[in-house]
Amino acid sequence: MEDTDKIKIRLSTFDHEFHEELHKEASSLEDQYGFKVFVVWMGAAYEPEAARHVSVLIFELGKDVAISLLSAWLYDKLKGRNDSKITIGETEVPADKEAIERIIVIEMKKRASKG
Repeated sequence: MEDTDKIKIRLSTFDHEFHEELHKEASSLEDQYGFKVFVVWMGAAYEPEAARHVSVLIFELGKDVAISLLSAWLYDKLKGRNDSKITIGETEVPADKEAIERIIVIEMKKRASKG
């Protein structure tokens, strides 16, 4: 088994510009934070309340410290955005740093037990 693991995260907001900025920044995250980001999909999704802009990203994480950095980075991107939703694996998570980190850890443990 490699020293890294991948986790899928889905972000949705009503703000198209947020997703454009997110995708531009994604390429620099490996140098800055030590984790890779792969943009799987970006587009509009029709949810019950309205059309939302959605990004589906795969994060490749190495060490435990990357989980904390990823949580902080995601929280920083989402804080103050009342329209944002984050789904980690299959779990919708509030835009709260501790909740994001807790669910990432749970998802990583699930993957480790399957491997």
